[in-house]
Amino acid sequence: MLIVPVLLGSGSQAMAQACTSELPNANDAYTFGRFDEAIKLLNECLKKQGVLSIEQQQSHRLLALSYIGKDEPSQARASVRKLVSQAPDYQPDPEQDPPSFAQMVQEVQRELEQAAALASKTKPQTPAPVEQSEKEVEQDTKEDLAARAEAFSQAGNDREALPLFREAAEQGHPGAQYRLGLMYRQGDVIEHDDEKAMTWFRKAAEQGHAEAQFYVGWLHWKGEGAEQKDEEAIKWFRKAAEQGHERALRVLHRMTGKS
Repeated sequence: MLIVPVLLGSGSQAMAQACTSELPNANDAYTFGRFDEAIKLLNECLKKQGVLSIEQQQSHRLLALSYIGKDEPSQARASVRKLVSQAPDYQPDPEQDPPSFAQMVQEVQRELEQAAALASKTKPQTPAPVEQSEKEVEQDTKEDLAARAEAFSQAGNDREALPLFREAAEQGHPGAQYRLGLMYRQGDVIEHDDEKAMTWFRKAAEQGHAEAQFYVGWLHWKGEGAEQKDEEAIKWFRKAAEQGHERALRVLHRMTGKS
């Protein structure tokens, strides 16, 4: 993979007020393929008091590029979402940014536009028909919670999305269970906890959620939040691969030598 240095731009002196060393050092780490080091430095920058808007934008951009370098598209997308939420008209640099990043930015911009349109509409509240079962009413409720949470998240407001995802997840919504697990995994709006991430990933995976199945396999493979077990990892990677999950297919091939 070709790594292109990320230029900090002419405003770097002004923005050095908060992240004097983190951004330049993270840029160097990214340039030389040390993605974990870059991610650690960028998260340290974002946690500082008085971080300027331009610093936040550059940090989220570089975080996304680092996650792309690690082949972690879900976390890359989360960083792009934060970047675009702060700068809705952000345009990737075709000379510096890889096509995968540029495409992700375009996709997130479209999603945010759709989420804004959804949020502007008030869903009419209609009483459930008398013949509707309690299970059906519960299903409507958790679907609605998950949809509202997703709208907040797509608009870059994960803090508002978190309690809604949690409520929907506790009611058994697989997509919300996956998103709650991802929030514990990322540790942005809630304290990082791989064991809790695994708990929610597994709940969603057991309901057939392919991305959650991949993460259950990944955490078992890496021994993060769960016991390191290659055979368990292979089992879950295979389940995700059977649903067409491309990254699971690649990891499965790497582990077993066959798809």
